[in-house]
Amino acid sequence: QTDWHDLAERDFLHALVGRLDPALRNGETKSLIVVAPPRALGMLRQAYTASVRGAVRSEIDKDLVKVPVYEIEKRLFSNG
Repeated sequence: QTDWHDLAERDFLHALVGRLDPALRNGETKSLIVVAPPRALGMLRQAYTASVRGAVRSEIDKDLVKVPVYEIEKRLFSNG
């Protein structure tokens, strides 16, 4: 039986990695910090190209999808 949610998530993550490669080549970004739930991180790692893998500086296994941007900044950049 097809899990449509799982399929959509995989498609989204593969599309994301497909967007990161050109961004690295075009100089839009030089390095990446990837923040995603553990399951999504696993799927992303499988889809990383060599250039994306080389640009990843850190991976943080947190689900911050429903968290406002100001709270994400606070959680990621606080000293405490």
